[in-house]
Amino acid sequence: MDEVTVLICAEAFTTEGLKTIKKMFREVITIPVHEAALNFSLNAHIINDQITGKKVALMQKGGIITFHHLVKKGFEVIELDTSEFIKSGGSVFCMKMMVY
Repeated sequence: MDEVTVLICAEAFTTEGLKTIKKMFREVITIPVHEAALNFSLNAHIINDQITGKKVALMQKGGIITFHHLVKKGFEVIELDTSEFIKSGGSVFCMKMMVY
């Protein structure tokens, strides 16, 4: 989400991995495995522009807990239907094309 906050699914990490994440980030927000797996909610694309202050999150619809945490952190959340792409193992983040 930013330099000090991260969203994770704790079940995806080893005990050592979780300790490392907790050292690297001041705030670790855990998303339940069912939401991460079924809704690909951690495959969101986060835009957190430090210059303009604009905070937008694009995510697969249906990740209620993830949605709540993003809104609480000041993000405008845009939910999309990527259900056809989820069938192939990807969602919002996998579909982006960054232009610099």
